[in-house]
Parts: sequence; C-alpha cells; structure tokens
Amino acid sequence: MTIPNLTLKEFSLIDCLARTPGRVFERSHLIDKCYPGDGPLDRTIDSHMCNLRSKLETAGVSCMLVTIRGVRYRLENSDG
Repeated sequence: MTIPNLTLKEFSLIDCLARTPGRVFERSHLIDKCYPGDGPLDRTIDSHMCNLRSKLETAGVSCMLVTIRGVRYRLENSDG
C-alpha cells in the first residue's frame, strides 16, 4: 500500500477522526480541533474530506471515511 501525501489539514482531520473510530463528528467540532483560532467555512471541511477520501481510495483504503448526510463525518473501524 502506498501512503498518500497528505496536507497538514488533511492529516489533522484524519488524526482527529482516527482517535475514536466510529464516532460521528460534526463539522463544527472538526473546525474547533483542526483549525485553531479563526476557522474556515464549513464547506472547506467538505473540500478537505473529499480530497482525503480520494487519496485514501488511491492508496487502497476505500469506504473508511463516511459522510453522514448534512454536517457529519465518521471514520469506520477497519474491523468492519
């Protein structure tokens, strides 16, 4: 498996999600944790998540990053 080149923000997001797999995170929580100070617009998180999902799929890790319609994200536990 090839490890994808992640940006600092992508790494921060996956790190936050990976600390508690299966937990559902709202955009606002991810902004607070990954963007100290003035956070970006909510849709910026969506863009980073889209890029991150693409990079993970390219590396052979598909279906782990789950979008829950509306405002939430979750990292699936690899155990199923």
